[in-house]
Amino acid sequence: MWEQNEGGSIIQMRTLLVATLSLIAAVLPQPAAEQARPAIYIGSVVGGVNNDRFRTLLRAELERSGLLVTDVRENSDAVLSGSASAWSESVASFSAVLAGRNGEQLWAGTVPRPLKLRKTHCDDRDTTTTLAQNLARAVRKVKIPVHTDE
Repeated sequence: MWEQNEGGSIIQMRTLLVATLSLIAAVLPQPAAEQARPAIYIGSVVGGVNNDRFRTLLRAELERSGLLVTDVRENSDAVLSGSASAWSESVASFSAVLAGRNGEQLWAGTVPRPLKLRKTHCDDRDTTTTLAQNLARAVRKVKIPVHTDE
């Protein structure tokens, strides 16, 4: 790959390359130690929403945003529950509460369906997906205390 010339050798060039790469690695910012991620339990979901589909989409969106989702309430740092106020082409919103491990309210809000969904055709799949994405986006902004078993 590298040809040997009169003034240098392949070993010297490799040494120089390794030294350069080591220097670059030392200068680049090092990733912070991985912090514990909060675990969320998805509690009751009621209203005019396809529960199974919504829960599956919400779980995927929460995990995509960096949160852990647990199936065991006792293993969670927070519980997310809520209800759909209406589920149709004209109106759709989801009111939710995020409660901490001891039941304290960490966040509460209503996540609306965006008005930009197609006016001519808006099926339940589009609405369900959008609400799950918007709810996960809102929850991601909440500072959830992480409990350790120490």
